Amino acid sequence: MTCAILTLYTIASARQIHAVRLFHQAVRDAVPDVQILDWTDLAAPPAGLGPIQRRDWRDTDAAGEVFSFCRDACGQSDLVVYLGPAGQDAGVEVGMALAAGVPILGVRGPHEEPGLMLQRAVRKWTSDVVHTVHCLEGLAHCLRRMDRCSCRCELSALCPLYEERY
Repeated sequence: MTCAILTLYTIASARQIHAVRLFHQAVRDAVPDVQILDWTDLAAPPAGLGPIQRRDWRDTDAAGEVFSFCRDACGQSDLVVYLGPAGQDAGVEVGMALAAGVPILGVRGPHEEPGLMLQRAVRKWTSDVVHTVHCLEGLAHCLRRMDRCSCRCELSALCPLYEERY
């Protein structure tokens, strides 16, 4: 049975909210049937708050909605994209996805050198968003057309259909 829709979650710092939104739009343009579990509206502070008020708003996390959404998304996605560089919260999310068995595609930040744990948790690294979108487009193409795959390619580490032949 083929999978028509790729479900994606993006791990990134809240400081990168605009970059995440642009990334999501690029993914939607390339893979129109993608389902993105998007935290950006939930985590955006209300308009008109000053810097201190925004920081205070993030610290309250209205009844844990942001945490709950992100925790659930890490385990319910077909694929998680780590958009670096990011901080401690992103590291926790990577761990949640890893523990749930969800493959992680990492986009290294321009000056990022991932530590041992992050380096090993991510199944495939890219150095730019354009290549990442291309990978997602290729993965979605395979998911739409195949029931299983034994072809070792650049996406096999991320592909839920890939089965290595012995």
